[in-house]
Amino acid sequence: MLSAKRPGTWQPLESCRDSITIIGAGLAGIFCAEALTRRGIEFQIIDGGDPGPSTIPQLAVMPQLALASEPRYRFSFAACHYMQSATGYYKTGVHRWGQNDDEITRLQQIAAQFPDEIIEFLDNRMVMHEAGWLAFEETKRSIIDQSTRAQIGSIRHGGQWQCLEGDNVISSSDHLILATGFNRELLPNELEVRAIGGHAVSVKTGGLSRIINNDVTVFPTYEGRSIISGTYEREADASVNWSSISELIQAAAKLVEFDESSAEPWHGIRAAARDRFPIVGQAPDWQKLHEFNRLSAINEYQDGLHYCTAFGSRGATHARLAAEHLVSKILGEPAALGLKEQRLMSPARFAIRNRKADE
Repeated sequence: MLSAKRPGTWQPLESCRDSITIIGAGLAGIFCAEALTRRGIEFQIIDGGDPGPSTIPQLAVMPQLALASEPRYRFSFAACHYMQSATGYYKTGVHRWGQNDDEITRLQQIAAQFPDEIIEFLDNRMVMHEAGWLAFEETKRSIIDQSTRAQIGSIRHGGQWQCLEGDNVISSSDHLILATGFNRELLPNELEVRAIGGHAVSVKTGGLSRIINNDVTVFPTYEGRSIISGTYEREADASVNWSSISELIQAAAKLVEFDESSAEPWHGIRAAARDRFPIVGQAPDWQKLHEFNRLSAINEYQDGLHYCTAFGSRGATHARLAAEHLVSKILGEPAALGLKEQRLMSPARFAIRNRKADE
C-alpha cells in the first residue's frame, strides 16, 4: 500500500473565514461566543452594559417538565444536561415542593417517568438531581477577556452588517447575531418580543447546599450569601419594586433561616416570546414571508442576520444549547437540534401563525 508523509504540524482547515459580530454580552451572547471560541473562530462581541438578569449572581438551571413528552420539554431537558459541562455551573440539585394536592400528584407523575438517579419523588417534593445553578460571572470570565462597550441603536446592511452607535459605525461583519434581550429596539416587531420584569434579593446565609423551589426559589450559600428569586411583572419597570422584594423575603423566611436585615435587591428586565420559547435562527426576509404558509417552506432569508433571544427566565438553562445550535447552522455543520425543535424556535413562527388565524 502506498503512503506519504508531510512534514510539519497538521492543522484543521478553517471552517469559517467570514467575520462575525455578536450584539449582547448576556447569557445568549456569551454562549454564542463560547461556541465560536470552541471552533477557533474569531468574533467581536458588543456589550451595551445594560442591567439585564444575567447580572444576578445566581441563576437557576432546571428543566421545564410536563406529563407529556413534547419537543419543547425534551429540548429543555437536553439543555439542562448540556449545562453540566459549563464553567460556573454548580450541580446541587433542585428540591421542588408541591403547593397543593393536585400539584403534588402532578410532580409525582412527572418524576415517575425518569430513573431515580435523575429525578425522584420524596416526601411531597420532586428532586431534580442533575439541576443546579450558574454563577454567570465565572462563566463570562472563562469565555471572553474583552468586549466592545457601545450602545448600538441601529443596524444596516450594505454588503456587510454594520452596527451603529449614533452615526458611528462600531462594527462591520458578514454575520451579525442579535443576542440582545434588554435592548429590544434592534428586534423587529414580527418577533413579538416582550419585556418581563423580575426581582431577586440577596441575603446572608450559611450552609445552604441545595436549591429550594416553592413559592420562591432559594439558592445555596455562595460567598456567604444566597439569592431569593421568583417575581415576574408583565409591566417591566426600570426601578425596584419594594413590595415585590418584601414578598420574596416573607416567602423565603418560611423555608430557610437568613438575616433579613442583610437584604440587597436586584432587578432585571427579561425578553420573552409570546409562547415563552426562545427565538433562535436566521432572520427571514420579512417582505417575502407572505408567500409561505408553513415554516418548513420558508427559503428566503436575510443574508448573515441571526437571532438568539427571548429566553425569558430560563436563559441559564436554555441559552447554551440554543447558541450551540445557532453557530452550527451558521457554519453549515450538522444541526444540534431536531427539526421539530428548530421550528418551535423559528423567528418566523408568529408571522405564520398570525396569517393563518386571519385566513
